[in-house]
Amino acid sequence: MKILIVEDQEKLRNSLKQGLEEQGFIVDCAQNGIEGRKLALAYPYSVIVSDIIMPQNTGVQMLRYLRQHNVNTPVLMLTALSMVEEKVEVYEAGADDYLTKPFDFRELVVRIKALLKRQPPKKSVVNAELSEGGITLNPVTKEVMRDGQSVFLTPKEFDLLHYFMQNPNKTITKNELLSNIWDLDFETSTNVLEVYINFLRNKIDKDFNVKVIHTLPRIGYIFKTNVTES
Repeated sequence: MKILIVEDQEKLRNSLKQGLEEQGFIVDCAQNGIEGRKLALAYPYSVIVSDIIMPQNTGVQMLRYLRQHNVNTPVLMLTALSMVEEKVEVYEAGADDYLTKPFDFRELVVRIKALLKRQPPKKSVVNAELSEGGITLNPVTKEVMRDGQSVFLTPKEFDLLHYFMQNPNKTITKNELLSNIWDLDFETSTNVLEVYINFLRNKIDKDFNVKVIHTLPRIGYIFKTNVTES
C-alpha cells in the first residue's frame, strides 16, 4: 500500500515516513499542498495523510482541488485546530477523517488501516435510481433532487443518503453506518458520522416540512417520510 504524506514540518514528516515504512507501507512525501496535489494527480495512492496549515497551499485547498479533479483517494487530515467550525470545514472539503495534533502514532496507523479497508458499493445496487418521499437519487449521474429542487451533495453525503434510501423505514445503527460508509467501528474514536448526518440534514431536511432522517437515541437513525415536524 502506497501512502502520500503532505507535511511542511521536516522533523514530523520524516518521523511519519520512517514509522509508516516500518509498518510495511511505501511512502512518498510532499512539503506543501502544491507538491501534494501534483503527486496525488500523478500516482494512485491508497491513502493521503495531510497537514492543514502549510505555506503556499493549505491542506484544505489541496483537498478541494483534488476532489474537484475527481481524485477520490481517502484523505486523513492532521490538524492542530480545535474549533468545531474548522473541523467542519475539513469534512466539507472532502476529508474522510482527521486527527488532532498531538496524536499517538498507533492511532494514526489504526485510522489509516480503517481507510484502507473500505470497499466500493455493490454494483448491482449502485446503478438503481431511488425515489422516496419526494427525494430522487441517481447513482450514475450523482444527481439528487428534493421536491423538484436540485441538491448538491459531497461524495460522502451522497453515499450516506444512498444507504438511507436503500434501507427506508429500517432502524440503522451507528455502527452499521460507520462500517458500511467509512469501514470504521466504535473502537476508533471519531465523530465523523454525527458531522455528516448534520451536513445531510441541513441540505435535505432543513428547508422542508417533512423530515426524513430521524435520530433514535442511543441506537442510531431511521429514514422515513411519513412524519411531519414543525
